[in-house]
Amino acid sequence: MSEAQFAVIVTRPGHDTVRIGPFDFRHQAEHATWDFRSQLRNTTHPDGTTIDFGPYDESLPHTSRTPRDAMELALLMDSEPDGDGTGSNFPDLFSRLHAEAGYEEAARLWKNACSLYDSLQAEDVEV
Repeated sequence: MSEAQFAVIVTRPGHDTVRIGPFDFRHQAEHATWDFRSQLRNTTHPDGTTIDFGPYDESLPHTSRTPRDAMELALLMDSEPDGDGTGSNFPDLFSRLHAEAGYEEAARLWKNACSLYDSLQAEDVEV
């Protein structure tokens, strides 16, 4: 376990725990934790979901930090599980991007990624 790095830990009763990291600095993990908690007010998620941060433990499975490149985001969109209305996929790709980059930067990147995603899908149809 690396004490120099941190992870955000999202515990969802009845679902797998999601660990996101590593974060190199404590304040990054604290900010993402705060942002995820704030998102709980207006997103669907399993009842009893808790969000905290702690040391990054490389022996445990983690979701990687969200890329800041629109093309990388567009390519990740297909690998994300579809939402089912229950919030079982919280934190989804946009929620993670929002927590790590802040709303304004996340919205800008997401808009560009969605445009690229649509272009890639159109290219697949034409082939």
